Amino acid sequence: SASCQCYMRYVAERLPVDALLCTPCADDGHVIGPNCRGAEKVRRVQVWLEEQQLAPEDIAAAYGDSRGDAPILRLSHQPVLVNAKRGLIRALPEAERVAWKE
Repeated sequence: SASCQCYMRYVAERLPVDALLCTPCADDGHVIGPNCRGAEKVRRVQVWLEEQQLAPEDIAAAYGDSRGDAPILRLSHQPVLVNAKRGLIRALPEAERVAWKE
C-alpha cells in the first residue's frame, strides 16, 4: 500500500493477506522511505517474492484503488479494484470491482 505502515498494520490484520508491504513511517507518522506506489510497489513485491522463494506467478490476488496500483495489479491472477478511481478502472476495465462501505 502507498499508505503508511503506522495504520496499515491494523487494516492488514482484518484482511486475508500473506504480507503487508506499505510506505514505512516513524512512530510519529512521518514517512521515512520511498512511497510504496507504482514501480516502487512492484520492486518491493519482487524483493518479497524472492525472499519467500516465490515467483510472480504465485501472486493470487492484489487489491488497489488508484492508477498507481495498476502495475502491481497486472502481476496478479486476480486484480481486485476496491472503491476504484476512474483512472484505475480505465487502466484495468476487465478487473473485478468491489465497493467497500465505510
